[in-house]
Amino acid sequence: MTPKPTIEDEPSISETNAQYAMLQQAQAAASAVQTETAGSARQEAPVQTTDLITSDATDEEVPPPPYGDIYGEIRNEKDGLGTSASVTEDGRVNIRINQLNRRLSQVFTPALREHVQSVQDSSPPPPAYIPPSLGGKEGIPPPALNVVIQVVGSRGDVQPFVALGKVLKDTYGHRVRLATHPTFKKFVEENGLEFFSIGGDPSQLMAFMVKNPGLMPGFRSLASGDVGRRRRDVAEYIQGCWRSCYETGDGITDDDISDRSANDAGSFPFVADCIIANPPSFAHIHCAEKLGIPLHIMFTMPYSPTQAFPHPLANIQSSNADTQLTNYISYAMIEALSWQGLGDIINRFRAKCLGLEPVSMMWAPGMLQRLKVPHTYCWSPALIPKPKDWGSHISISGFYFLNLASNYTPTPELQKFLDDGPPPVYIGFGSIVLDDPNAMTELIFEATKRIAGGRRVLLSKGWGGMGADELRVPDNVFMLGNVPHDWLFKHVECVVHHGGAGTTAAGIAAGKLPAYKTPIDQQLTLYLYSRPTYISNSILR
Repeated sequence: MTPKPTIEDEPSISETNAQYAMLQQAQAAASAVQTETAGSARQEAPVQTTDLITSDATDEEVPPPPYGDIYGEIRNEKDGLGTSASVTEDGRVNIRINQLNRRLSQVFTPALREHVQSVQDSSPPPPAYIPPSLGGKEGIPPPALNVVIQVVGSRGDVQPFVALGKVLKDTYGHRVRLATHPTFKKFVEENGLEFFSIGGDPSQLMAFMVKNPGLMPGFRSLASGDVGRRRRDVAEYIQGCWRSCYETGDGITDDDISDRSANDAGSFPFVADCIIANPPSFAHIHCAEKLGIPLHIMFTMPYSPTQAFPHPLANIQSSNADTQLTNYISYAMIEALSWQGLGDIINRFRAKCLGLEPVSMMWAPGMLQRLKVPHTYCWSPALIPKPKDWGSHISISGFYFLNLASNYTPTPELQKFLDDGPPPVYIGFGSIVLDDPNAMTELIFEATKRIAGGRRVLLSKGWGGMGADELRVPDNVFMLGNVPHDWLFKHVECVVHHGGAGTTAAGIAAGKLPAYKTPIDQQLTLYLYSRPTYISNSILR
């Protein structure tokens, strides 16, 4: 597949090409309406869960893929473009560009250069309101809004949005509802925010993402039936995201509103005035379209196309195109693969739940970019500066930190371990789900004996289930439960982790060097690489 649809509407493309693109889009949209809606596209959204999996097929069947002949692969060899992308066994995406006549570069490189120039020439947005308590001037504050934050993922994905929600509530006076998986209900509510369950098991999600971190299926996942289960999970939580926009209560089945306290904010009617969401929640733009309300995308990793660096899940195997063009195309390829696996479910969601027309599968990839939906990326610009081709609707805010250290008291056992020797090494894989937890735990135990004379180690159990009861824990290892990183990392020598955004931010804030920066960390990581792996190698990169 050519990535042309994701940037075809740049103003630098010629008028003839634009007219041709509009004709293609109209034809694709008309075809999609005829085949998908079948006269039922205008149903109003039901409260109960709707079957979004089946069409004329059974639950376990997966429909033929768009953009190609098999799932997990797209390619376009027409006109000498020579672009292809395929999902590998570890879930990353191999991308190859072999243009035979430089046509790809001739068409897109000038357009991308003009896009950078237009971004630089554009006017900055008006300044945001800052409360006087934060150093701003007196002025008219924005009205209090009902803000729903839709988050799919692990604890590391949810925690930054809890921090954001507290600021929106405490500083700006908004009513904030955080819609996420039921396992995080207590975590959300103990931080003073309303919770709404969108369903789904994040541990199963993480188990899928170990094999398919890009949320698109690899070949092994198709054969094992993982894709069918994953598609059902998506069908469940995108409907939960929609209900979070208007439903009273916390989204739990058979929730009796009459049993709630009169002071419980969740018992009051809620209709969203705006949506904040992370990209994997998928329902965001469709819910916003239905309600006619603003949408703001926030994430901990780059998902907006740029010429500065490739998509974080892309593995550029070969390319004879310009580096900038190759980087930009990688985003189009990966988004197309996501729509390949989930596009039919999204379109049934639009038709059956929202009463909206389906989105053309030709123009679905790149939709957020063409509409210039505001994006905020929550990492430090000192870590990754804002690329020059990201417009004013894309910003980098810095990390979202939730202060948990001030209210944390370590257990006596943990405090004694810390007091009994020099600062230990922290090892943890966060929310990564392990295929063989015991084998991985034994591997780490053996590694700790080999590095620098057997250093003291804090090993986080995480969701991987490490440190099972039947294993003997060495004297130099302490098995950690749930301990706030902002407290813990002040008491360790260095941090060895899976590269999750939250753990990375906490390590940087504590001044602890990441992997390959200290001799101890390097020895440990190299040892883990040299042994049989029980998790995807990609998490050790």
